[in-house]
Formats: sequence, structure tokens, C-alpha cells
Amino acid sequence: MTEFSGTFKEAIDKLELFVAIDFSMSPTCDYADVALPAPTFWEKHDLVGTGCHPYLQLQQPVVSPQYDRKSEFWMVRELLRRIDPEKARYFDMTELEAIEQLLKTGGKETEGITLEKLQQGPVRLNVHCSFGCDCHDPGHRNSHPKGTTFLRTHKMRESHRLSLIFRYGVAASPLRGET
Repeated sequence: MTEFSGTFKEAIDKLELFVAIDFSMSPTCDYADVALPAPTFWEKHDLVGTGCHPYLQLQQPVVSPQYDRKSEFWMVRELLRRIDPEKARYFDMTELEAIEQLLKTGGKETEGITLEKLQQGPVRLNVHCSFGCDCHDPGHRNSHPKGTTFLRTHKMRESHRLSLIFRYGVAASPLRGET
């Protein structure tokens, strides 16, 4: 197993039933008692966010789910319908309705963000800028309007040079003396 080992594997082995949900037959699916076929990101609606940047994005399907794939939301709703019908009523909605509900109840970070805005493209969360001020300006790169200067370390300069190589190719790279 390449995906997990040690304590995690020991915990899984203690389970009565281990179910994996994935769009490919991963090592985790191989190890599972049951593997459920999830749709790829091309086949479903989803609300996407990451700790790497302060934006939300609506993932939208470009093709219908292939074969017998059902969305994770559908799977949860159907399992609840069979296990605890009383709780299943909380999932009596479409995926888009669930995303709207998450946006409405997500607190100050999602205040004013609507499904309609997300359908147009990524939307910035209502969070502080990386300098910790209240300006909410995503454009801060190397300096801040309040006068704070962002200091680049040697490692960051090297990383910037490497990103230029990947963007423009080795022939016009700063590593060859060109900027």
C-alpha cells in the first residue's frame, strides 16, 4: 500500500466495513471492502476551496456522469434514506441548493457570495489580506499600500526564478542572466 501505512492501516483493519469512494481504482479502493465509483470533477457540481489561496470556485460538470457513477452528495443522501430516514430530510435538495445553503450559512467569510457569482468564475472569500490588514486586497504581491514591504528571502528568489523557467522556457530564463 502506497497511500497509507502504520497507525492509519491498523485503524482501518479494526473496522467492520471499509468503504472507499474514488473515481479511479486507487490502492485505497483495492484495500477497501467496497469501492463506490465517484464521478470525476468533469462530471459534477462541487464547491472548491483551498488553504493555498482565498478563493471559492464552483466546479461545474462538462459531461454527464459516465457508467454508474453517482455524486458523493447523492451517496450520502441515499445512505441516510436507508439508515435513518429522519435525518435524510436534511439532504432533500439538489447539490446546487446545498451549495447555496453553505454559502448562506458560511459566516462572514462567505457573506455576499452567491451561486450566481460563482457561476461566473472564482470569488474571493471575505478574509484579511496576507499582510493581516482589513483591506481584503488580493493584489498585494511585494508591497502593501500602508507602507509595509514584503521581504523576499533567497529561497523565494530562487523559487521565482524557477517559476519563470517553467513559464517562459530555459532559453529566456533569469538563470542564464536574462530577466
